[in-house]
Amino acid sequence: MDSDTKVFCPCFEPRESRHRTTQEPPTTMLEPPTTLTDPNCSFNTKDVYFCTNCQSIKCNRCSEPEIESKYCPSCMSIARAGCNSCPRNCFTCPLCRTNLTVTPGGPRSYTFQCEGCEYSYVQKTESERLTVPLLRVVKASTLLNNASYTRFTELCNQLEREGLEGTDALSAVSQTGQKLLNRLPPDLQLKSLSVAETKQADASPVLFDEEADLSVAVQFEGIKNQITPTSQIHLPGMVPISTRLRTKKSILCKLCRKIIIKPDKEPTIIKFLKSSYFHDIFPTIKVALPANTHSQTTNFSMNDALSEETQNCTFLISFINNCKLLTDVTISTNQKHVFQIKSPPEMLFMEATIPVPHFKLGAKPEKLNKPELIVKTIPTHYLTKNTKLARVEAINRVGSKHDEGTEKGINWVSLNLKVKISSIIEEADSQLKATVVESLKGIRLPIFVTVVNDRCDFGCWCLINVGKLIEEGSHA
Repeated sequence: MDSDTKVFCPCFEPRESRHRTTQEPPTTMLEPPTTLTDPNCSFNTKDVYFCTNCQSIKCNRCSEPEIESKYCPSCMSIARAGCNSCPRNCFTCPLCRTNLTVTPGGPRSYTFQCEGCEYSYVQKTESERLTVPLLRVVKASTLLNNASYTRFTELCNQLEREGLEGTDALSAVSQTGQKLLNRLPPDLQLKSLSVAETKQADASPVLFDEEADLSVAVQFEGIKNQITPTSQIHLPGMVPISTRLRTKKSILCKLCRKIIIKPDKEPTIIKFLKSSYFHDIFPTIKVALPANTHSQTTNFSMNDALSEETQNCTFLISFINNCKLLTDVTISTNQKHVFQIKSPPEMLFMEATIPVPHFKLGAKPEKLNKPELIVKTIPTHYLTKNTKLARVEAINRVGSKHDEGTEKGINWVSLNLKVKISSIIEEADSQLKATVVESLKGIRLPIFVTVVNDRCDFGCWCLINVGKLIEEGSHA
């Protein structure tokens, strides 16, 4: 499904209407879901999953990730649970985050050299042969060379020596804060905030000392020139960073706790043991203007809709089967849809008619290894004239349309979607019309699509961005 067509997930829908939204046939539906127009509830099909046990769509809110394994992206080794960094000698540069090469630098030292910049680091050891992992040695030296950690340890030891505990420690902190406040200039010291003692500030203008400001700027410039470039920094505190682990996650359904997506635990294997993406079950929906955009039945001006007269427009909607099974598709729409326009506060009415509400989609071919077979899976409207094969296929399809403009391929069907649009804005001036036209660009028309095959039997709401298509038709 392209970016202009979204699919609705009913996980935010009230409990009493959630079952009706996804399970009941379209003929029994009285009204669309209450959260259908919420942009946080509509997604692209590539961003959601499908639970075969619940027979429903699953977004990131109604699904849950579960870690299958953790591995190091450098040495590709699997780490045990609870680790966040590689337990082996894999390190990254603290400057550019590139992998570091570790080599023995002497009898009691190891050299870390960055492959992406000039960073280098030498780690000394107590013995010639390591009895503990190099990671522990680096972490221990990090704590010893860290000024902040050393200062914190000294403060803790000082508090223990002086016996400051409980309220005594708080009193000491309060006294220290008061001493700092007393060191401020008189005009910056805190005063009473009570309303009775508060006086209005002096309205005299603030005077600036230009010479003092220039001297401070010269001092900052001198400090700036003394800063060493980043690529040449070799401070003791900038020690190598242990490589962070990556994870392989499974996706579970929050309702039935069944696995939806399950990858292989091995880091070198990219295949999935179980995969149930929504776009593999649900057909791809593409909506566009027909090729004859200048005909009276297709070309549409939104300015003409800003009157009490009803305007008609026709779109071409194509369904492409992504499943390797024969699929029955049923499309239905509700009664007239009402869209509230916030500025100005008026209403727009839109009614959709589908001449062919039920059809069958052929199965997707098992192997698409030949160009002659790939071109047959493309709807006629999206065939280009850039290649000889596409031109020949387009000529062979001439006259293949049936009644009501329906055209069928090996795994796709294209049909017309007729929409009636009307408004109740009276005596609209040009500025008002321009405001409404801008508001119409994001309007999406809801349709209910039911899919039935040997693998699934469910229905869901789809939102078509007809506002963008109407805008393109009005400028055609």
